[in-house]
Amino acid sequence: MEKGAMVDPATGPWDPSISDVDFEKLKAGFQPVYRGDKWRVSVADPDQSGNVSITLSRGGTGKKLYILAVQPSDGGNGVKIEAIT
Repeated sequence: MEKGAMVDPATGPWDPSISDVDFEKLKAGFQPVYRGDKWRVSVADPDQSGNVSITLSRGGTGKKLYILAVQPSDGGNGVKIEAIT
């Protein structure tokens, strides 16, 4: 099993929208620097449909806790989070 892999993950639809500004912040990711940094945010390259996977994991262990499937907007009107794993 891959280090930090999710055990028996489940995916469900999710339909919130976030602003383009917040999406850009998520896409920048975050790598923990200090021991107190509890989260790591990693972003995968867009798939063939243009959707982006954003993984939120524990900073110290790398254990994946959430993966967001995000569909970017075409016209700058925010983005839609399609699903959460």
